[in-house]
Amino acid sequence: PRCHGAHARCHGEMHVLCTTHPGGESRNQAAGKNREGRRRAARLHAVLPGEGVYAALERLAGEVVQAVQAGVQCVLLDDGPALEQGLGWLDPLLAVSAFDEALRQAPEDSLGNLRRRVGLVLRSAAIRNLHDLALAFGFGADAVNPYALVDLALKSNTQPAEEPEVLLTRLVSNLHDGLEKVTSTMGCHELRGYGRACGSIGLAPSVAA
Repeated sequence: PRCHGAHARCHGEMHVLCTTHPGGESRNQAAGKNREGRRRAARLHAVLPGEGVYAALERLAGEVVQAVQAGVQCVLLDDGPALEQGLGWLDPLLAVSAFDEALRQAPEDSLGNLRRRVGLVLRSAAIRNLHDLALAFGFGADAVNPYALVDLALKSNTQPAEEPEVLLTRLVSNLHDGLEKVTSTMGCHELRGYGRACGSIGLAPSVAA
């Protein structure tokens, strides 16, 4: 999985790499069609006006199942609009887990299990460190765009001589090395294993379920 996204300060090859990321395609080319004329990507908003946690999770679970049944192959969960509009906050790890669970429990059709037919991309400002990133993958995300983390890395540059591409490459390399260490931990062996080895504190049983 790639862990970066397009940024205004990225140019040249790095900008092309970022904008061709599945998250970039979902946000900018969501109307693209596959050979059957169906949408190949969909962007879902984490929270809508007036929604609470329960309502948002229920809506997202229903929307992702309907999208995959309609032929969508890439679903982007984006919390950017909610933050820009000052709406309620939904933990992206909780939302990704709800996505994954809804797709796995949905009835299979002639094409098989819904979860195997779609890639889940998370674009969230709440992904702040390696632990958050590993949990996102462990809970079901196939790719992550931690856009706030990228922005912070670029703004914290103390060496003006360094190009944005260098800073972004270093960030991605460090995260990649960290994820490799996670998968080498006894009992994990894969990123999905990291999600099964953690617990939740402060969540109501009905939400955690």
